[in-house]
Amino acid sequence: MNFVAILMRQALEAGSTNTQTFQRDYPMSANDGTATTTAATADSAERQAEIKKWQTASEEGHSAFEIRRYTQAEMRFTEALIMAEQLSGVVTEEAKEDLDKSIIESIATLAKSAIDTKPQSPTQFLRPAYKIVDVEAEDLVRLTKSLNNLAALYQLQGKYFLADNLYERCLDIKLALYGEEHLETAINLHNLAVLNCARKRWEKAEILFHRALEIREKSLGDKHADLVPILKNYQIMLRKTLRADEAKAVEERIHSITAEA
Repeated sequence: MNFVAILMRQALEAGSTNTQTFQRDYPMSANDGTATTTAATADSAERQAEIKKWQTASEEGHSAFEIRRYTQAEMRFTEALIMAEQLSGVVTEEAKEDLDKSIIESIATLAKSAIDTKPQSPTQFLRPAYKIVDVEAEDLVRLTKSLNNLAALYQLQGKYFLADNLYERCLDIKLALYGEEHLETAINLHNLAVLNCARKRWEKAEILFHRALEIREKSLGDKHADLVPILKNYQIMLRKTLRADEAKAVEERIHSITAEA
């Protein structure tokens, strides 16, 4: 059974406590304050227009993915990520020239040719450095969704080197936003666990599975249905590493939880 395929079948809704691969991006609330100047009003309108473009690019990425047009999905998710970076202002001054929209296609093409085992020039495919100090929470949430979406697509395509970098960036931001014990943090820990399984990094994957499970148990209880996705993936890892007795115990726990649901 394929780890990535399991994740791809799971919930897509933003804000769900289920493990997420892609996160759908719904319109966020506009500024409730009344602008006091024409310039402020114009700035707000321009910003809302950019947010709308980001939402459109994200949704088009989802639509392309659902019909397996992965190159198109990569293009749109990359564009959405660049927009999210620009809206949040997290990119350092030294790297801003890399974010011109005219290079979206070349970025996607380069990423498509990158492989995990032989990244000819890893830095060529990585996002610019981030600085997340004094950034609005709403902008960071938008950025985490775009990072997560593109990472999930790269993971599906086997571009693990790129997926890992984006998941780690997403996790860093979520830790800054929510802390170590939040359900949103658990989502990224689980995604990273599955990615590390795909890379056969079993020891690291197991640590991440346990941490994600611990957070959900603490927040939801040890019988909650949202534990099942993590337990199922962990069970697969145990079987792949020839730990049949432990896998059987996890399977029994899954049955116990689903029987009570």
